[in-house]
Amino acid sequence: MKKLLTTMSIFCLCGMINAQPIKDDDVIMPPPPPAEAKDIPVFTVVEQMPEFPGGEDAMLKFLAKNVRYPEVARDCGCQGTVYITFIVDEEGNVIQPRILRAIKGCEDLQPGEKLKPDEENPCESSSNAISSESIRVVKSMPKWVSGTQAGKPVRVQYNLPLKFTLR
Repeated sequence: MKKLLTTMSIFCLCGMINAQPIKDDDVIMPPPPPAEAKDIPVFTVVEQMPEFPGGEDAMLKFLAKNVRYPEVARDCGCQGTVYITFIVDEEGNVIQPRILRAIKGCEDLQPGEKLKPDEENPCESSSNAISSESIRVVKSMPKWVSGTQAGKPVRVQYNLPLKFTLR
């Protein structure tokens, strides 16, 4: 048994003696993550929620002044509420806006009426036009007052319903 352990020890030592030290050039490391992919948490509820400058009334005035009802949607009588989400970052910038729920049923149909499978829908793009307009307006918002958690500014996800109504 002693002979076996001695032999194994000698083989291990020989392996260590012949081993080459690892150089930095020999090690394959994954590239560093891009700057945007930081693991910064995004909160949904914080002690102090982000606020549009001037408050909710100012935001409603901003939206009323800046939303342009898409012509294709107006022509088709498309109405409804778009739910959009975005992040207010630590500096108050509005980033990463996206549609949570678009307007459905902008086909200008009577209740209970359905399109035939081979029939083209002239109002098909009106929902997309309204969604695009919603994204445009949110991107054009001024800096918000950032949300805070434990006294520090943090990223906060904000959901906003935008109602499109014809008068």
